[in-house]
Amino acid sequence: METLALHAKRVRRPVRRGETTATAPGAALEREANMPLAKIHVLEGQYDEVRLAKVSEAIQSSLIEGLGIPPDDFFQIHYVLPRNRYLHTPAFLGQKYSDDMILLELTYITGRPKETRLALLKLLDEKVAAAAKISPDDVVIMVYEIAGENASFGSGLAQRAHIAAQS
Repeated sequence: METLALHAKRVRRPVRRGETTATAPGAALEREANMPLAKIHVLEGQYDEVRLAKVSEAIQSSLIEGLGIPPDDFFQIHYVLPRNRYLHTPAFLGQKYSDDMILLELTYITGRPKETRLALLKLLDEKVAAAAKISPDDVVIMVYEIAGENASFGSGLAQRAHIAAQS
């Protein structure tokens, strides 16, 4: 709950000159296609509560800045796994991984342009690596986009059903 309170204080990116909140790029979509769910996987013993909280804040800050989500749109699950349950190769595609590797899974409602998604990957890597004081190689990110009808925010309703998956 403390972490949620910290995130509620954050603000969205400022509107740039010549824009209004209604005309900023993706403004309508940002109001509609929120709900990123972040699943953070780390190795037991590598992240204490303070360090994990810094990672959590870096992720939420990146989502606010990169996707324009409101600060109170906060859904995270932290998995702290024993070594026998957190298995990965020591290197892949030129990246070298240590015991500090973070596997971040992001699920959100579809509709954002490729450029936005690519910029988000870079922003997340920079902010999370800096917050955790780890190599950028150790931030592994998987993004999953879902259609609006595949999510309920309570009461069994698909509140974002009108946001369809891209074909």
